[in-house]
Amino acid sequence: MNRTINKMLVGVMLLTIFLSIYLQSINKDYKAVQASVVIVESEVSEKLSCIENPEEEEMRVKLYIAVMKDAFNIANGGNDFIAIKKDTLKGLSEKSKEEVRQGLEVLSPKVYWFEDIKDNKTFFIINEKKNNQISATINGTLLYLDLREFKGNEAIVETTSWYGNLGAVIPTYKALYKNGQWELKNIGTGVS
Repeated sequence: MNRTINKMLVGVMLLTIFLSIYLQSINKDYKAVQASVVIVESEVSEKLSCIENPEEEEMRVKLYIAVMKDAFNIANGGNDFIAIKKDTLKGLSEKSKEEVRQGLEVLSPKVYWFEDIKDNKTFFIINEKKNNQISATINGTLLYLDLREFKGNEAIVETTSWYGNLGAVIPTYKALYKNGQWELKNIGTGVS
């Protein structure tokens, strides 16, 4: 009788262990799916905001061009080329991102997406001893931004004009949209 009970207990314990392992794997799969849904939701939300509010998108295009031009004019690594980090242009459709790129052609006739040229040694000094990190531009400038706040006709944005590990300016702007243009007030500049 004790053997039968022991066998039943062992069986129940094994069943419990297998069930526990199975439930953990389901939970991991659920968390992975949940994380994927959150990422897709944010991407869809950003794209919908562009479609739903074309006026705001146009304002963002003008803002991004204005702050990048101003940061470039404060300091830059040359104008043989300009590279823009495309993924920092939040709230814009692909068409509007292209408008930003074209809007910066007044600074250089060669304006590229950073993501397309980041491994090109004709544009960047790449340190092979440090996992192929970019250490400087070659007579060019990398521009990108961090939109901190955008509400109505006001915005706060940090913009970077980078040309080397020891060469960059990072102005932060408080911007006000008036009469179809952005008025920029530099509220602080970091220098590297």
